[in-house]
Amino acid sequence: MSFSSFISLSAIGALALCCPWDFRTGDEDFGGAEPIAPEKWVTAGDYPESSIAFTHSGLVVVQFTITKEGRVQDCEIRKSGGHIRIDEVSCKLVVRRGRFVPAKDSQGQPKSTAGFMSFYFSPE
Repeated sequence: MSFSSFISLSAIGALALCCPWDFRTGDEDFGGAEPIAPEKWVTAGDYPESSIAFTHSGLVVVQFTITKEGRVQDCEIRKSGGHIRIDEVSCKLVVRRGRFVPAKDSQGQPKSTAGFMSFYFSPE
């Protein structure tokens, strides 16, 4: 790792601790399910270390299933950010951290639904 990459990595780590910005763009739909703390699902501290030296940035759109238990599964990239590292981390973290109050059917019972959201990754 070069010195400038180390400085960039240190700066991103410090920002993640003091100011955990979230990378969501607001372009999202959860089919009636309510997200629980989505600002914490993909944050500045999650920017892939391997992308820092290359200053990869891009808009990633993911789509997924929200189960009737409020979990995320079957995540896939709907629009690539142009770099596999930022694409992969998006689905990985949404599946791991994404939680919802499930959507309800006409009888008020929890139901599975589809969702999507977008993130803009940038090292700066």
